[in-house]
Amino acid sequence: MIKKVNVNEVCLGMYIHELRGNWLEHPFWKKSFKLDDPKDLQKLIHSGVHEIWIDTNKGLDVAAVAVVSESAKEPEFEPEKPESEPVKMQPAIKKQVSFDDELVVAKKNTH
Repeated sequence: MIKKVNVNEVCLGMYIHELRGNWLEHPFWKKSFKLDDPKDLQKLIHSGVHEIWIDTNKGLDVAAVAVVSESAKEPEFEPEKPESEPVKMQPAIKKQVSFDDELVVAKKNTH
């Protein structure tokens, strides 16, 4: 769908169908192209062009950009406050046991 938007609403990923105004008044030699270079976006914003026509079938729509930017926001997260002091874990101390002692314990556990 062809849609007229303000140049302030333009973002990367949109397909520029037509730039309004004389082609000598903007820095682009073609009237339609996909806007995928940040430098071109800056040129467009500072070009003096106020309105452009975008093709939402070939690129992003203004509404799609708003939805993407909303979902890209970080969710607010507050860590849970502990009700008591955290338990400090002690590392397990491994004591060496002889093979014979291990066999005695194993026999007790299997019978």
